[in-house]
Amino acid sequence: MKKVVILIVAIVGLTTKTLMADDGDYGRIAIFPIVPEYEEVPAGARQQLQNKLGSIVSAYGMESSGGTDRFVITAKINVTEHNIIPSNPTRIQQKMDVIIQIGDIVEKKVFASNVVSVVGLGVTEEKSYISAFSRIQAKTSEMERMIDNAKQQIIAYYEAKCPEIMQQAKMYASQQEYTSAMTLLAMVPNVCSGCYNQSREMAITIYNQQLDLEGREIIQKARSEWSLKHDYEQAAKALDILATINPQAKCAEEAAALVTEINNSLRAEEARLQAEERARKKAEWEFKMRQYEDNLADKRLAAERSHESSMALINTVLGPLAHHTGPFVSVKRSIF
Repeated sequence: MKKVVILIVAIVGLTTKTLMADDGDYGRIAIFPIVPEYEEVPAGARQQLQNKLGSIVSAYGMESSGGTDRFVITAKINVTEHNIIPSNPTRIQQKMDVIIQIGDIVEKKVFASNVVSVVGLGVTEEKSYISAFSRIQAKTSEMERMIDNAKQQIIAYYEAKCPEIMQQAKMYASQQEYTSAMTLLAMVPNVCSGCYNQSREMAITIYNQQLDLEGREIIQKARSEWSLKHDYEQAAKALDILATINPQAKCAEEAAALVTEINNSLRAEEARLQAEERARKKAEWEFKMRQYEDNLADKRLAAERSHESSMALINTVLGPLAHHTGPFVSVKRSIF
C-alpha cells in the first residue's frame, strides 16, 4: 500500500480539530520553479535561473515543498544582443529579456507573466548567463503584481473546480487509490476557505478509510501466520505484524482482540502442557509404585517358598536323628 505524500503528512494521527488549527505547509498555494533544458543555455546557468525563480516564490510565501507541483513558475530566455568585448581575457556581454511565467502545467495555462530585461557579462557564455540571471530582483512591484494575479487565478480555479475535485477524490477513494485522492485534496489552498474546509474533511475521511483497509490486510496477514502453528514462534510473528497497525484505524480493536485470543491460546496451551506433564509424572510414579509392590510381593513369595524348602530339608535330614539315642561318634575312633 502506498504511503501518503509529504504535503498530507500532517493528516496522520491528527483529529479534525487539530488539522483545522494547524495548517503548516498543507493548504498553502505552492508554486514549483522549473526551467526547461534550453540548448542555448548552459546547465550551470539553468540551475542559477531555477534558483532565482525559487527565491521569487519564496519571497512571497509560495514556495513548493514538492509532491503536488501542478502550479509552476518558469522562464523563457530571449537574447536581444550578444557582444564579444575585446579585453584580456575576452568577455561576452549579453542583453536579454527573461520572460517569467506562472501557470498550470496540467491544463497548460499561463496565469501571469513578467518580463525582466537584464545584462550579463562574463569570460564564458555560461558565466555571462549566470551574471544576467543574478541581476533579476525578487522584490519588485512588477513581481508582486505577477504573483498577485497568479494567486487570484489559482483561487478562482479552485472555487470553480471544487465540486469536480471532490468528485474526483471520491472516485479515487472508491478505487482504493487513496494517495491520489488525498494528494488531489491536499492541493486545495487554504485561501479558498470553502473548498479548503471540504477538502480537509474529505481527506480525513479518506485517510481513515485507508487506515482501515491497511489494518484489515495486516490483521489477515497476522491471522495467516498464527494459523500455521499455535506456538510461541508464530505468535511472535503475528504480534510483530499487528504492531504495524495504526492505533487510529477502526479495526484497531479487532487487532487487540486477536492479540488477546493469541495470548489466551498460549496460556491455555501452557496449562494443557503442564497438566499433561503432571499426568505423565503421576503415571510414572504410579508405575514405579506398582513395580515396587510387585517386586516386593515377588520377594515375599520367593522367601516363603525358600522357607518351606528349608523346612522340608530339615525335616528330611534331621527327622531320623530325633529318634537316635546313642552318641553321634564312631565306635571305632575316639573324638579326642
